[in-house]
Amino acid sequence: MFLTIKKIPIKTWSSEKPLNFKPKFSTFFFLCLGLVLFGLGEGLLVLSTTGNSPWSVFAEGIFKKGRRRLVRHDISCECVGADENCLCQLIFSACEDNLEDAKLISMLITDAYLSEELTMLARKIGMTIRRHIERREKTKGINRSWIKEFVQVN
Repeated sequence: MFLTIKKIPIKTWSSEKPLNFKPKFSTFFFLCLGLVLFGLGEGLLVLSTTGNSPWSVFAEGIFKKGRRRLVRHDISCECVGADENCLCQLIFSACEDNLEDAKLISMLITDAYLSEELTMLARKIGMTIRRHIERREKTKGINRSWIKEFVQVN
């Protein structure tokens, strides 16, 4: 069954503690190997002319065409700031078909001429997340009451 992991498995290459700035060589090696494989997969998507994944296009667009860097926190900062909230609201608004609000939020992030494309990418990402959650709810019988409470508050 898809996504049936209940706890994080501990392997020989696992780090002893989170946020370890001096990991074991094996931990660093497998991290780099995973990143290389991910990059290879993304590169093959581009070379196959099927296009990029929506998240890659979304992130690259914000990075290259953004009005300012989105996250300016220190590496040890654990806060969830306005930038992260802005991205969450953009994806949530676009997913809920509040496209005018999503376009306004995207104009805060990038130039106005890119807001339409950014909104559609955010909608695609939001709908993918929603389908994944709904599929998981059906297989696991998960209660959505916390989501309904969140929507009512916001």
